[in-house]
Amino acid sequence: MVEKGLVMSLAIGVAALIITTIVAFVVVQNVATVDDDISTAIAGVRVTNETLTAVNGTTYTVAKASTTGFGGFTVIRIWNGTEIIGSGNYTAGSAGTIVGTAGRTLNYTTGIKIIYDWTHKPTEGTGDRMITNFTSGVDNIGNKIPTILLIAAVVLILGILGLLWTQYKKMDIGSGSSL
Repeated sequence: MVEKGLVMSLAIGVAALIITTIVAFVVVQNVATVDDDISTAIAGVRVTNETLTAVNGTTYTVAKASTTGFGGFTVIRIWNGTEIIGSGNYTAGSAGTIVGTAGRTLNYTTGIKIIYDWTHKPTEGTGDRMITNFTSGVDNIGNKIPTILLIAAVVLILGILGLLWTQYKKMDIGSGSSL
């Protein structure tokens, strides 16, 4: 027969699993907010002679902008091999974009090089990776949770039935005594 301790342990285990999962979701949900508030920026990481396709009316993005924890950049110099392209001829966006200034007839399209300093925020990168990994982990196990809970429910029901049967036998209910 199933013991009372097994049923209690199973019930406590399932409750602990549910509570732990809820706490984990709350913590991970708040990681994005917290890492933005306490992020530490490492400034002055220099990139030298990165090639840009062009500086004209099209928007181009510097390579480091795709790095996790990219926190912005400062252009030091853009040139096309012989001529420095003045800062009035382009706009640098905080997301790592370079675009030729509107209204100018620019068409720098060959041999464009850029030197820039970019800011790295490793705490933000850590938070982003934690959120991504937690989400993909939940996605991987999420389809198994109904099966696990079904098995736990069946064991719980069988345990309760076992306890009821044990109590029934101990109480000697239904024995055929006559008056």
